[in-house]
Amino acid sequence: MRKVISLRMPLSMLLLALSSVSYAETRLALDMGLHFGGDELAEVFISDGYYYQYEESIDAGELLSLSIGAEIDLTEIITLQATIGYKIDSVSGDNADVHFERFPLNVMVFSNNGPWRYGGGLTYHLDPSFETSGDLAQPDIAFDDAVGFVAEVDYFLTENFFIGGRVTIIDYDFVNSTVSADGDSIGLVLGGVL
Repeated sequence: MRKVISLRMPLSMLLLALSSVSYAETRLALDMGLHFGGDELAEVFISDGYYYQYEESIDAGELLSLSIGAEIDLTEIITLQATIGYKIDSVSGDNADVHFERFPLNVMVFSNNGPWRYGGGLTYHLDPSFETSGDLAQPDIAFDDAVGFVAEVDYFLTENFFIGGRVTIIDYDFVNSTVSADGDSIGLVLGGVL
């Protein structure tokens, strides 16, 4: 019983402290990013049907991301942000599609300094999967959900819109295997806090 009481007290104190902060404001947080890095999961050769044209790769840390969530002021210069998003690297052709997708949940704490903010936190990638279709169809490859770290530096172009850089450190473990894929990436993000 004492353990339950000892856990309730700090939680109650934290909630009381947050409720007494007069400048706490919750805002909508949005961002989109272009990311590079990670292990190569597949190499796809593209042709016009007769001749080899070029090749593209699917990498575990790439490529496009979109996120939505909330941001709350904890103090005058510290904010907490939580977002859920979609991240994908894809190659498509007339006869086949190959893609690696996942749903990142990011929780970061930021320190604001004028137009700059610096932050870091945890990222949890839900349902990472590698899928093929068409002429390249093979059984889908599933990965375990993954936990990693994320760090970000942003510069606010206006009061609400920013450009920034994000580093993600994460590994994806294949389901029922000891093999993993490095999903580390560095990316350019554009976003807004509304």
